[in-house]
Amino acid sequence: MDQFGEGFIDEYKVGDKVFSKSRIYYLKDEDLWIKIDLSHVLDENHERSVEAVTVTRKKLCDETYLPANKVGPMITSRGIAAGDAFQDVVNEYGEPG
Repeated sequence: MDQFGEGFIDEYKVGDKVFSKSRIYYLKDEDLWIKIDLSHVLDENHERSVEAVTVTRKKLCDETYLPANKVGPMITSRGIAAGDAFQDVVNEYGEPG
């Protein structure tokens, strides 16, 4: 997370134990939010890893939570970007289901 900075931290806790943690950032240039879900283990000696990345236009936190460094364009390896037409996605990846 050194590349992105602190961001908005969303934690799921039971008592004082953290069971999941996400960091959320607003990407101003693309008007998108990115949520990075991290594995969370109760043993601090275990390495944490990224479990999922969500990119959305839905507001997930305040726009002041910007990444520390510029993030490249949010685009799939097949050239699909947020806001592309549904039919473009189907043409590239096939019918859902």
